[in-house]
Amino acid sequence: MKKSVMSTAAAVVLGLFVSGCGGNTPDGAAVTYVNALAKGDIETAKSVASGYAQKELDEITRDCAKGGVEKLKTEFEEIYRTIMHGGKLEADEMLKPHMNEFIELGKTFTGGGALFVQPYDAEKKKMINERVEKLMPVAEQLFSLYGIKTENPEAMKKIFIMALPLGSFRELLDDNYLPDMALEYGITKVTPECVAEKSGMGTVDEINVIETKQGDSADQAEVRLEIINANGESKKQEFDIEKIKDEWKVK
Repeated sequence: MKKSVMSTAAAVVLGLFVSGCGGNTPDGAAVTYVNALAKGDIETAKSVASGYAQKELDEITRDCAKGGVEKLKTEFEEIYRTIMHGGKLEADEMLKPHMNEFIELGKTFTGGGALFVQPYDAEKKKMINERVEKLMPVAEQLFSLYGIKTENPEAMKKIFIMALPLGSFRELLDDNYLPDMALEYGITKVTPECVAEKSGMGTVDEINVIETKQGDSADQAEVRLEIINANGESKKQEFDIEKIKDEWKVK
């Protein structure tokens, strides 16, 4: 069972500069962060993270998403070739009435992956999603015409719609943002085991707060933890903590 124990000295030091703050505490944020990573709970870890820690969590998520990337790429390349080089006149007839819509969709891209790479423009993403949804019936007709079967029909249809105005699936399926796309459309999942491994936390059985002290200001702190795994092995780790809007975050 995971637990947190604060030494008397650390508790005294902590009380000197966080009393009256309410909400969480510097050591609480650090312990929550470690426990969340050990459980593979990215969302909880993000709730107590800021700055560099947030970026690190994004990288862990992307690394863990890479398992589904090759599957996405291979499957979509086959679908794209089938439709674009299938030679059916009916396909042209289905696309012609919607060419202006595809052109407008293309204008919203700043490179195909802008929709997925973090940080993205939320308004632009919303606009692209709306235009893609409007063109979904066209993709459905084409997939039906060519008898395309896939484990991820909705995702593949959306990716196909976005690839058309770009003129090439290769720009859309760039390795730099394929993990984000795979996550966006549920083609791959981030497992708790992968998060624990990539974060370096592994299995955590016990967490002891060794020391909590104030940083350069009352809104900064340094927390030193002892992290003990299931085999009884112990390691020490320090965390820089900052207070943002009355909440302590690992930075």
